[in-house]
Amino acid sequence: MKGCLKVTLLTLLIVFSCVFFCDTTDCNAKAFKYKKIGRPILTHPSPDLESKVYYCTGKTQYFEVVFKKEYKTKFKYKLYRKKAGSKKYKKIKCKIVKRGGASYDYYGDIIADKSSKAGTTYYYKIKAYKKIKGKTIYSKKSKAYKRVAIRDEGKFYVETVTPKSYTDQIILKMKSKKDNAPIKMSVNSDSYVNYCNNSKSICYGGQIKEYSYDNKNWINTGECWLHPGQKVYLKIDFNGEKVRYTGYDKKSEFEIEEFWYYNHETNYQDSEAEMRWFYIDMHSKEAIAHLDNWPPY
Repeated sequence: MKGCLKVTLLTLLIVFSCVFFCDTTDCNAKAFKYKKIGRPILTHPSPDLESKVYYCTGKTQYFEVVFKKEYKTKFKYKLYRKKAGSKKYKKIKCKIVKRGGASYDYYGDIIADKSSKAGTTYYYKIKAYKKIKGKTIYSKKSKAYKRVAIRDEGKFYVETVTPKSYTDQIILKMKSKKDNAPIKMSVNSDSYVNYCNNSKSICYGGQIKEYSYDNKNWINTGECWLHPGQKVYLKIDFNGEKVRYTGYDKKSEFEIEEFWYYNHETNYQDSEAEMRWFYIDMHSKEAIAHLDNWPPY
């Protein structure tokens, strides 16, 4: 009788431990029927993950982890990183910022490396793992994924050189943040600038007539390059039409077309680099390179 009581108590203890101290998916052998985990794939987060876009910066790199096979379970990860030119990968902290859901049929988990240095080229690998009945199952490491630690969405400081006035030309000073990617703007007839004075509900069309790196020597041909940490002056011409320029008015803004932002998916020689809308908010004195289509495939 005492023996039966001991067995009953032991059984209850095991069940209690499984329910309260284990992930039930790990305690149930049927919850994960695979003997091994397929190799994960690292990629850039998709732009429409429940209306939230994960933009990389110089300090934070976001990744999406996907699998070719659907696994109706949750994994943990080990992330490895090395700098370009280095031979060895080092394990770094990996934070899961969003779970992809129960069936990884479209989106995977979003993870973050929050220790990158702006402008540095890295290579990443990741390994997925899961603990089942006290045994840890690991996947193979993913293939290397190259990432340059720069902003997906470029940000720039903007100042006005031209005072408030009725004028047919406006000069803006623009400085790129150090963790931006290089940008390229068309000049003259290949460019298009839209200036809106929203307080008067009026918009004017113009173009970048000239650019200068010192506000003295002006260039009116070719393409204007702006590198991280660099400043440039843009002379915007409205083809002889007088516009009401209100400076830092909170209701005035610029939009520049024919503009390219070179992120980690593109390079200087890539003629198919992503063309973006460049939006300048005069009140906040900030410009943003908006991402129309991300990532550029």
